[in-house]
Amino acid sequence: MEGVPYIHASVLQRWLQDTLGAVVTPDAQSRISAPLNQFLQKLIYRHKGLPYYPATEQDVPYMPPALDLEVRRWFYQTFVPMVHRLGEPVIRKANWPAGFNWAAAVTHDVDIVRKQTLGTLWRVPPAKILNYILSGTDLADPYWVFPDLITVYRKHHIRTTIFFLTRAREKWRYRYAIRHPIFKTAISEWMQAGHEVGLHTSLNAFAHATQIQNEKRILEAVTGTPVKGMRQHYLRVHFPEDWQIIRTHGFQYDSSMGFNTTLGFRGGTCFPFAPAPEDTQLVEIPFSVMDYPWMAVDNPPQFPTFTRLLGDIQQLQGLLNIVIHPHHIAEPAFRPYWEYLMYQLTSDSIWIAPLQEIAAWWQQRLNTRLSLQRLDIHQYRLTVESSGSLKRLALEVHVPHGVTLSTNGASLRKTSSNSWYLEFSNRSEHHTQLILEVVQS
Repeated sequence: MEGVPYIHASVLQRWLQDTLGAVVTPDAQSRISAPLNQFLQKLIYRHKGLPYYPATEQDVPYMPPALDLEVRRWFYQTFVPMVHRLGEPVIRKANWPAGFNWAAAVTHDVDIVRKQTLGTLWRVPPAKILNYILSGTDLADPYWVFPDLITVYRKHHIRTTIFFLTRAREKWRYRYAIRHPIFKTAISEWMQAGHEVGLHTSLNAFAHATQIQNEKRILEAVTGTPVKGMRQHYLRVHFPEDWQIIRTHGFQYDSSMGFNTTLGFRGGTCFPFAPAPEDTQLVEIPFSVMDYPWMAVDNPPQFPTFTRLLGDIQQLQGLLNIVIHPHHIAEPAFRPYWEYLMYQLTSDSIWIAPLQEIAAWWQQRLNTRLSLQRLDIHQYRLTVESSGSLKRLALEVHVPHGVTLSTNGASLRKTSSNSWYLEFSNRSEHHTQLILEVVQS
């Protein structure tokens, strides 16, 4: 597509390396390097520009995670069998903490906090009207749903991320006054319940050099804690240029990459990634579902588009990052969507966490180093070095057909005829070496 920037080869190479998180012996690596490079070049050619694809596909109800699906097919159908033909194992970092097959993040963008207008309040006491004018809302307004959300999330054991605007006025529109006591109390209760607060940068924030930093400071003064994440209002952020701006302002992650016109994966991936190949200080966490387009493309009770999207994420063991505007929860038309989402998030196999924790986990996964050395015909030495505790780490071990695996210092669970799941649940250190023994059964 004309005008769409190309992915820099080093970014895609780093993305492929980080997402797979796989290691083989040096001998196997040297023998498969040529086909690996050929695949990478094909990937660059086919998906150039995809992470920055503009959100204009209004007539397409679903954009699949094309990058992830192609890499998964190649890894399991080509890469792993190629290594196995050499008689060697493949070891891969699991995507999520031990015990979880996939992940989900429920996030809220707070754009609107009042349904009532001043015209509907003429019969109430003047003090209440004055408070409504100063804060931008009222605790009795139908769109003031934060206490109810805390109750629902406590019941479902879900912790979320909520993004607040700090700029009260947008052109002719008045949003809300984040420094008013009503919001300070609500935010304090939200954080005490275990949820995260992030910054919803204002409409024209990226047009002014100091605006983002000023908004971040205002929110940090309200929360009393550093703000680690952001999502741009109306998604008015330009990739890849604005990643450098976001990084400069000290954010740990951004979650602005997604569509507000359809469901799916703007970057072709359902995984977090480091936008710059040279560091992992900033992580982009794409989202795949926003409530407005979801209601436009899907109908209850089947929700076929969402069901297809969720199936792709589960197959890829990826991340469902969903955006719900809180005021929608007060609207009857959205209730079936909300209840369906809560139902889908009841499984024990899902890791549901605020975006800050997901970013921290992905950074730890990126910074975990694996090396594999063959000692003799039956034994390998696996070295694991992590930036955090090993106890949450899990590895997939793929061995040639007909081989049995055993090890010391970690628990093993067989997941298929030639795959094993290795956990470090009793290891609190950051570094370890294991001896893997492979024997023909």
